[in-house]
Amino acid sequence: MGHFPSSFPTPPSPHTELIPTPPTPTSPLPSSPSSPHHLPHPHPSFSHHTPAPAFSAAYCLGSELGRGGFGFVHSATRISDGCEVACKFIVKTKVPPEGWAVDKELGRVPMEVFLLKN
Repeated sequence: MGHFPSSFPTPPSPHTELIPTPPTPTSPLPSSPSSPHHLPHPHPSFSHHTPAPAFSAAYCLGSELGRGGFGFVHSATRISDGCEVACKFIVKTKVPPEGWAVDKELGRVPMEVFLLKN
């Protein structure tokens, strides 16, 4: 899990920081992390966003599964064991001030992250 800054929202920038929610396992995927899809952000969803380096080192992104008001969901493959997961990304600048919660371990996070974790 990545580090969550204590002050939100962040000032606008050309590349908005994303908050990946905890990946949800779906099913094993017999593919190689060295495949051509092992790119830090190969899809249009990431044209204005940059995943954290730790996330990019741990997961190979797949196709976009959906999107909503605060972010989007992608399929991905966990490099360590080849397990296919769904990863939800939340764009911090889209979360309203009342949409945050304080988690004992993570600090101030979007309510959706808090609910998924707890």
